[in-house]
Amino acid sequence: MANRQIEIENKAMKEILIAMHNLGGQVTRKQVLQELRDNSDVFSEKEIDATRTSKKSGKIYHPFQWKFNFAVKHLILAGFIDTANGHDLELSKRGRNVDINKFDADKDVRSISEAKFPHHKAKNEVVTEKIEIGFNVAYLSPCCHADVVFIFSGKSYNKSRLRLRGDF
Repeated sequence: MANRQIEIENKAMKEILIAMHNLGGQVTRKQVLQELRDNSDVFSEKEIDATRTSKKSGKIYHPFQWKFNFAVKHLILAGFIDTANGHDLELSKRGRNVDINKFDADKDVRSISEAKFPHHKAKNEVVTEKIEIGFNVAYLSPCCHADVVFIFSGKSYNKSRLRLRGDF
């Protein structure tokens, strides 16, 4: 395993599927979390309810919920869970038919979901949008996390080094 967070997320994926099976397949995230708190042999109630204070903002948060939500996201991207709004969860056909005893989060889920995960896109994406501004051309990357690079008169400028006038 790469690190402890991935290890916990992988354990959480299996526990989430078990909890959803126990609850009938159509649940909310809150119900799954409560089921884990009440019946999980892998995660203690203390671990699920633990809080920390952010060093940056000073706000209190639940680290397990962070890992839980990433595990749910991986299961959604891999096709084990269906959701219309991100809150209400339903086991897909694949999720209903999974053999929990043979379930391997790395092989069954991460191998599919990692490529689809929004924040794992390559930094140097293929340019997909071209905007003509007078005699100059600006190429914009569609990913909100990628740097926007403007190309004027054949020379490339990073957005952070270039001051532009007007709405971009």
